[in-house]
Amino acid sequence: CQSEKKPFSTVRTSMSTATTATPPPSSSTAPLTPTSWEEQSTYYPWSTEKNGFSMPSPHTGAIVEADSSTTTTTTTTAIPPLFQPLSLRELTLKNRVVVSPMCTYSAEDGFFSDWHLVHLGSFALGGAGLVFTEATAVSPEGRITPNCTGIWKDEHKEKLSQIAKFVHAHGSAFGVQLAHAGRKGSTNSPFLMTHFGNETPLDKNGYNVIGPSAIAHTEGQFQVPDEMTVEQIHEVT
Repeated sequence: CQSEKKPFSTVRTSMSTATTATPPPSSSTAPLTPTSWEEQSTYYPWSTEKNGFSMPSPHTGAIVEADSSTTTTTTTTAIPPLFQPLSLRELTLKNRVVVSPMCTYSAEDGFFSDWHLVHLGSFALGGAGLVFTEATAVSPEGRITPNCTGIWKDEHKEKLSQIAKFVHAHGSAFGVQLAHAGRKGSTNSPFLMTHFGNETPLDKNGYNVIGPSAIAHTEGQFQVPDEMTVEQIHEVT
């Protein structure tokens, strides 16, 4: 720009249409009047307030417009919704970043392990507001694969509790995705299957599955499930 530099004279925010004029300096304590964006950055470092002027942070989307008569800064100081707290009944998340359930097929007999502690704990360290476990079966036959996590016996609680305490200690909420695979249960883990949905043979850690009817999920690939009784429905729910 070849135009003559003019004193910084106005400040506008997205929350108001008003324009505030900065008075000229009259003493050593008068407001500073930087004449370029670089000078403003020097006088007003990110996220600080000096002499009544707030510099925007790199996340506020500041826009600088210059013409021959004035330099204007338009700022948006509101926190983006993604990083605002969210209240769900009695639970308040520190932000709206949620780690969704991800099956990892890394459990033995339904037990969470140190692997799961590191995997899920890393998301809490990263600042997510809510961290979910993978699909966690409520009964042995409710697992998708023999390597899915579970919560059908008391012994499962110890490691799961340790993971929950770690996640909570770093400011994140912790959730469990309760699951029952139904007619899709007793399949190979992805690391072992020759194609998606390949059934785990019963003589290799497989198990009988149950479903709403005695119809296989995919004929020739999945087991034909046992049709659930009323008692079994109540047990699962």
